[in-house]
Amino acid sequence: MSSHYLDTFSLIKTHIIAKLQLELSPRLTYHSLGHTKDVLKQVQLIAAREGIENEEKIFLLKVAALYHDTGFLVTYAGHEEKG
Repeated sequence: MSSHYLDTFSLIKTHIIAKLQLELSPRLTYHSLGHTKDVLKQVQLIAAREGIENEEKIFLLKVAALYHDTGFLVTYAGHEEKG
């Protein structure tokens, strides 16, 4: 992956991980920081197995994985739309 995508992804990842660590309710036992990290890992594995090599597509998949449960920072009901 080019340095542009790597640098941008690194900034996004640092930001989202910090927000989840600080703001995610500890009552959410499944939708935790560990869950988000696992989703990120699985997205990368699935993309590799599917032969996805386009840098932009991989970047977008990884960003989506990080953001997929961020709606829980705002609300439980309707968190998908917020995320």
